Formats: sequence, structure tokens, C-alpha cells
Amino acid sequence: IIHMSKDIPCIGVPGNHDSRRPAGLNNLHGKVVTVNGVRIAGIGGARKYKDHPHHYTDAQMKFLMWGLPTADLVISHAPPLATSTKEDPIHQGFSSFDRYIEKHRPQAWLHGHTGKKFTGNIGQTDVYGVSVRRPLTLEFDLKPKPRPSFKSLIANLLP
Repeated sequence: IIHMSKDIPCIGVPGNHDSRRPAGLNNLHGKVVTVNGVRIAGIGGARKYKDHPHHYTDAQMKFLMWGLPTADLVISHAPPLATSTKEDPIHQGFSSFDRYIEKHRPQAWLHGHTGKKFTGNIGQTDVYGVSVRRPLTLEFDLKPKPRPSFKSLIANLLP
């Protein structure tokens, strides 16, 4: 998941088929950056099904998520488990993502991996599954709200 603009850095996370260092990507894996006041966290990879740099066991992902600071928006390759229980085991997410959502309550979570467009919620967090075949189209609502919507969160990223 990558967004490119003149004034917004090209950030994203590696997927389960990506090389160790995806070309042209400011890798957000395991980090939080602030863009125009919006804290964005990233966590790459997917459930381990073979020996690959971006494949993780539940224990490994739990360790990676343990120290991830609070963010307004999280970008991951794999989905949260609560939104992917009907997927085949390779495309299921991680319970540590669900725990992060419960603890830190990000406003929005974007993920790929399943190849399906998905929109739902875990608590107060809006969860969006996006893919190349089914891109996410955003409408911007610039009216201030007590807890900004995902639309206004993304609007804050734009110059």
C-alpha cells in the first residue's frame, strides 16, 4: 500500500512476496512516522507458510507489534484476524493486530494481502482492505469532528 505525491513521502510496507527491500519504498515496517500531524504506523508481511523474509509466525508478529507506538493510521500487508477468519489460513491476519487495535484505538487500518475490498470496523477503528484490482477510493470530508473520520484523517495528509 503506497501513496505518492509531491508533498507526501512514498511510504508503505512489504508484502509476503516482496524482496527484502522493495524498490522505491520508504519502508514503514515496525515504525511510526508523522505526516502533516497524522501518526502513521506500518507493519509488513503475512502469516508464515514458507521460509521468506516477510513471513511471520504468531509469536514473531506479537513480538514485532509489542513495541509499536500508538498511531492514528496503521498500514499493514496482512489483515487483522477479526476481519479475516473466513479466509484460508495463509490469508488470515494476526490476533496481535486485533490487540493493538483494542489497546491503541487507531482511527483507521489499511491492509492488503487478501485481494478483496473490505470495509468494516473493529471497535471504533475503521478497517479497509484494498488491492490493486480493487483500489480504495476516498471521499474527503473536511468538516472538523470530535474524533476525525477516516476521510478527514486522510485529508489531513494532503497539503
